[in-house]
Amino acid sequence: MAFGFLPAPANFVGRERELDLLTSHLTKETGGLALVHGPVGVGKTALVEAFAQRHLAHFSGGVQYLPSAGNALSSAAEAEHAAGIMIDHVAPQRPGLVVVEEVASADPGGAAAFVATIRQSRPGLGIVFTSQLELFMPGDWLDLPLQGLPDHEIERLLHEFDLREGDLPLLLSRVHGNPLLASTIAGLARRGEGLEQVLARLSPVTYSGLLGPDGRPLDPEGAPTAAIGNQIRAVRVDLISRIEQDPDQVYAMSSREFEELVAAIYEKHGFDVELTPASNDGGVDLYAVRYEPYGKVLTVVECKRNAAHRPVGVEIVRSLHGAVDDKGASVGVLATTSSFTAGAQEFQQRHAFRLALQDWFDLQDMLGR
Repeated sequence: MAFGFLPAPANFVGRERELDLLTSHLTKETGGLALVHGPVGVGKTALVEAFAQRHLAHFSGGVQYLPSAGNALSSAAEAEHAAGIMIDHVAPQRPGLVVVEEVASADPGGAAAFVATIRQSRPGLGIVFTSQLELFMPGDWLDLPLQGLPDHEIERLLHEFDLREGDLPLLLSRVHGNPLLASTIAGLARRGEGLEQVLARLSPVTYSGLLGPDGRPLDPEGAPTAAIGNQIRAVRVDLISRIEQDPDQVYAMSSREFEELVAAIYEKHGFDVELTPASNDGGVDLYAVRYEPYGKVLTVVECKRNAAHRPVGVEIVRSLHGAVDDKGASVGVLATTSSFTAGAQEFQQRHAFRLALQDWFDLQDMLGR
């Protein structure tokens, strides 16, 4: 369970109406409750970060941040424990703010217990939940849906990227107001790939129905493919199918589903894959074996289903390096739905023959997208 302070937004534009709504609802003496919801990358976290920074003087007791509700609010008991920790880190007798992300992944009873515990102990604290899904909330909650930014605000956001002439209209036509997607593509293009090449990588490839282990559509009129073999394999194939149709669904997966997706991707590339238990996994999530002419090659894989804007840090990569030695593996791979910090990349480069990093673009390349 990781808690922390809410960071300042790196780059934020627009959303004045939404900021005003949060201000009127959350800066009252009695605190307030708000749900900010919208699709991946639309700017939910950035909005809350900008709001908190704008009102730091008001929230003199502190702003506490829980980046993922999934484990912390998995039950009423866990949620009450999490609420207690947050309460302890907000100065008494002062206004404060509590931010919890990805609340749709939490147990509903746990989320309710979390709110009840905070409201009972510190009724003056403001609470903000973020969610990719629209949730039914009581009437005293501010329900704040986020849509894509208008083109002129995306232009402001991308001003520092110095796109080539003609690139901006093309990019605007493809990102549909999604600020994270726009910034990510512009950043990749600036690093030398070129906008058209980046967009080609993101072009959707869809298939109807389930995919076989070779990545090809199954014939709906034919007999079931023997290679699927069992229910677990069928679930993994279905995960690939879901992601092929809508890559953003990866952010709505549980951590275990993401591990199963990565297992399916490696199976597609000829590995024999074994998933470790959901807990006590010894620092790795998958054992992937491939048979070469000179013998068996063991790859251990650690999977991190992070929000797109939360890169994996060097500590996790360093831990994987230790697991590679401990398991006697040939190589260790860290696969994530986000990206990696500069420190993580530098550590991997020092151990380039023992460690590999795979971000969400790399995994989509393995899917053949």
